[in-house]
Amino acid sequence: MNARNEATCLNAEVVVATFKCVNVNTQKFENLIHCFFSQAQLQIDI
Repeated sequence: MNARNEATCLNAEVVVATFKCVNVNTQKFENLIHCFFSQAQLQIDI
């Protein structure tokens, strides 16, 4: 992965983690992740 060298990285440290999930309802898991990170979303008007 070349994320560290991409312009969209904004000179921030890149952390990549991979997890294997088994026997998980993928839709519920994705919704949980969205809820968890919802407070970190940026609202930008151009």
